Amino acid sequence: MEPQLKSVLLPADDTISAGSNMEMEDRVSHLEQRLQLQEDDIQLLKAALADALRRLGCCEEQKLASQQPGGKDVLHSIKR
Repeated sequence: MEPQLKSVLLPADDTISAGSNMEMEDRVSHLEQRLQLQEDDIQLLKAALADALRRLGCCEEQKLASQQPGGKDVLHSIKR
């Protein structure tokens, strides 16, 4: 555990009662669960963004190909 995080979560003295220790463990557990959910959300957002960018790239390539004389021949030369 990082020193900064440890100082926030764990008090300096060792006279914590069992009840407040359980409360601290519950809080840490809750924060860990929230962190995991946020990490999962980030992964989903990354996947959605990658998909949107891929689709946008396809649309731009199709638009470019349709605007150029020779159509798809121009598109293939751009990809090389």
